[in-house]
Amino acid sequence: MQMRSCHTLENDAGGVSKRALLLMSQKKSPREYRKIFVSHPYGLGDLVLILPTLHSLKRNLPECEINLGVSGAQDALARTLVGTVVDRLTVLRHSVNTFAHLRHFATEVRRYHPDLFVEFSGTPGPTTLGCLSGTRHLHPCREDVWTSLKLLPVERLQAPSSLHKVDRCLELLRHLDLCPAPICFDFPVPEPDLEAARKLIQEAGLEGKKLAGIIPRSTSRWKNWPLPLLEHTLAVLTGDFGYHPVVFGVDPTYPLDTRRLIDLRARTPLVAYAYLLRYSGLFEVVIGVDTGPMQIAGCINSDSSGNYGSHVSGTPTVSLFGPTDARRFRPYDPTGKFNVFLQAGVVETRRDPAGYALNAAKRDYMNRLTPSMIIDAVIRAVGNQDSKFRPYSPDQVPPADSLRP
Repeated sequence: MQMRSCHTLENDAGGVSKRALLLMSQKKSPREYRKIFVSHPYGLGDLVLILPTLHSLKRNLPECEINLGVSGAQDALARTLVGTVVDRLTVLRHSVNTFAHLRHFATEVRRYHPDLFVEFSGTPGPTTLGCLSGTRHLHPCREDVWTSLKLLPVERLQAPSSLHKVDRCLELLRHLDLCPAPICFDFPVPEPDLEAARKLIQEAGLEGKKLAGIIPRSTSRWKNWPLPLLEHTLAVLTGDFGYHPVVFGVDPTYPLDTRRLIDLRARTPLVAYAYLLRYSGLFEVVIGVDTGPMQIAGCINSDSSGNYGSHVSGTPTVSLFGPTDARRFRPYDPTGKFNVFLQAGVVETRRDPAGYALNAAKRDYMNRLTPSMIIDAVIRAVGNQDSKFRPYSPDQVPPADSLRP
């Protein structure tokens, strides 16, 4: 059986292990790969931020089969990618027995037998999967992994000057000597989801109004928009600026005064929700906390010359960050013009690989925001738009064929 190849496995002293030297002597070019397994089974936003890497991989290696390992939270959006930028999905279903589901996932990876296993999270479970995969495995740079994993003598990506997750993941292309394609965060919208979104637009009466999307909740309570701050902000948006707030989210029990807003919290399937935020062209701005739908709405594409916002992109956003680091997870916008963020926490605070502040004060960070700070950010986000920025309109949803290499 032919051994898999390895690029460079460094030990903690910066040298190269004997096993690495042996594998490097039998190195296979990435363009000879037939199977690649990409693993980042966490939140919806994590999937959105690796989309440019997946697009670039598929454009460079169109004949290579890409198997994407996802979590249940990512499953619905990930399924829209099958047949375009990925070929297969492997879903990691979380259960009470963590060891059992990781062992099952490891068995699936070994059975798949990829030429390369790529792990982007830097957390113990997926890192262990890579080490047990029986193949070449690539991991994030030491800055992006848990402390207990920093000493592992594994092949790592280089750390770019940018802290943003998108740029960190794109290091994979440079590591494999492949050419990054234009930055693309797009995904096809299946016809049933498109019809569901259009029906919802009609039923909720969204057309012909000045709309502001509101995303107040995350899966982490420390990232949530404090209710008094949210209600005060909504009052200013409606009373002083004439917006019709449209509230999205997974928690319909969050107590809000629905008389001055359009409540879509319990009525929106995920992909239809994504269509409304990114492709509908209905929203003048989307305001929300650090969560996946904000990435869907605001991450902007580049053209073949590396220019951002010079063609169709997402929706202007105002992102509210507390315990997590906006430099790493804000909607991707290298220009800083189309998406504005507010960092309520202390940027220099020590953080874990997921971007969370490692101190007790993180519980109070979101309360440091004020309505005036948020309104000022909205004015900047809307006022920064010029003739170069063209958000999507309903007839511009990218068809699946346009996303294939």
